[in-house]
Amino acid sequence: MPFIVRPDLCVGCGKCERVCPNGAISVINKKAVINYARCECCGICATECPKNAIDFVPGRLIWGRGRGRGRGRGWAF
Repeated sequence: MPFIVRPDLCVGCGKCERVCPNGAISVINKKAVINYARCECCGICATECPKNAIDFVPGRLIWGRGRGRGRGRGWAF
């Protein structure tokens, strides 16, 4: 899952939802949300976002593995 949505920049316009070939993005409460089970990391959403709210994150993100700050739940690289 190398793409993340920056909620501080996302305005919920839905363009990423419309261009995603896998239907991996939904706009919920005016913010884009990526379904990583469906995402194939093509990057179309990131290139089409008018606010540059979808970022590529190099490396692998791990949820709740106890790595990184705070150890425990949360995103870690």
